[in-house]
Amino acid sequence: MASIAYSPSLLNYPKKGLASTGTGTGTTRSKFLTRITRSSLSSDNARLLQAAKYTVDTYITSGMVIGLGSGHASVLAIQYLGRQLRTGAIKDIVGIPASAGIASEAAKAGVPLDQYQNISQIDFAFGDADVMEEGTLTAVIGRQWRQGEEDSIIQEKTILKAAEKLVFLIVGKHFKAAVDGSVPVLVKSFNWMETAEVIDDLFLGDAEVWRRPSIGHAGPLGGDFPLLTRQGHNVLDVIFTSPILKLAEVAEGLDVIDGVVDHGIVALEGNVKITKTPTLSTRRRELDEFQELVSDELHKGLPPMQDIQHAIDLVPVAALPNQVAYLVPQVQWAEK
Repeated sequence: MASIAYSPSLLNYPKKGLASTGTGTGTTRSKFLTRITRSSLSSDNARLLQAAKYTVDTYITSGMVIGLGSGHASVLAIQYLGRQLRTGAIKDIVGIPASAGIASEAAKAGVPLDQYQNISQIDFAFGDADVMEEGTLTAVIGRQWRQGEEDSIIQEKTILKAAEKLVFLIVGKHFKAAVDGSVPVLVKSFNWMETAEVIDDLFLGDAEVWRRPSIGHAGPLGGDFPLLTRQGHNVLDVIFTSPILKLAEVAEGLDVIDGVVDHGIVALEGNVKITKTPTLSTRRRELDEFQELVSDELHKGLPPMQDIQHAIDLVPVAALPNQVAYLVPQVQWAEK
């Protein structure tokens, strides 16, 4: 499995080749390659776009079956993949969307699609991670699902784990040793409150359990309009008030609770390679290469005066498009 960002430099961290079990499939795969997105650019969108382009250019070749994950960066990668297909740089690609929303984005980009059930093998997959645990490479997805896409976590996890190689797109600041924030959990709507109480007891003192609303403000009960997915599930956000020591232990605790359908924790296992995006030193080298275009001296004070500061060319004998100023009655002014 894999996760990457744009850069030629690699930091290699060998880990033992453990097996990964596909959700609900009963099959195992081993010796995955894992890469984590890291970046030092100032804009999150800029670095995610770089990572998206690098992912497509580096890992996707003609004839592949591609798993299409959810998230902003994944949409950027899908759009760029569509442009590569239109130019002929890549051909004969089949995309397996993780959700209906991603299927719509892929269709608009011109990426041919098929269903996961019709495919025997997924060569490569990519998706967004909200946060990733540095030591174990365990990721959290689904913190910001779009309306109607909440059930896609089940299919997305299945697709990501079934892929021979996986890229997670993630902003560098969200790749950390101590993960914080929330973990989304899908639960059966029947007796959801009992399930929430069991989860609350499991993480007593470390987390709060809130039911996600469909609209309006969030709250423990989900407000007046709690979110109900198309499969009839509620979404609980387990909001940790302190850093999470081990995401894997959180996942293990949730897996055995009656009423929990699935959750947003995805464990990655295998050999690890971390790719970093261009750093400040890289930018310095670029400036040195084009130093003739960059002045070493800055003007002191304001720029020098010029002969013509501003000029408007007028047509001879043409009337200026202005009107005589006049007073406006207070009543009319109030109506405006």
